[in-house]
Amino acid sequence: MDIKTIAVTYHRKFNLGDYESLELGCSLWAQIDPEEDAEGVTQFLYQQATVI
Repeated sequence: MDIKTIAVTYHRKFNLGDYESLELGCSLWAQIDPEEDAEGVTQFLYQQATVI
């Protein structure tokens, strides 16, 4: 199976008190060549998305 596109989505919800919350999210996509390491690209995208 050839993987051509990798997508990572990360969401985080913050409790503001008084029944209020704030949700932040980030989605990152990358197109890769068949020779590239898909697992390494996925880990890189995840690390970039979780820097909130």
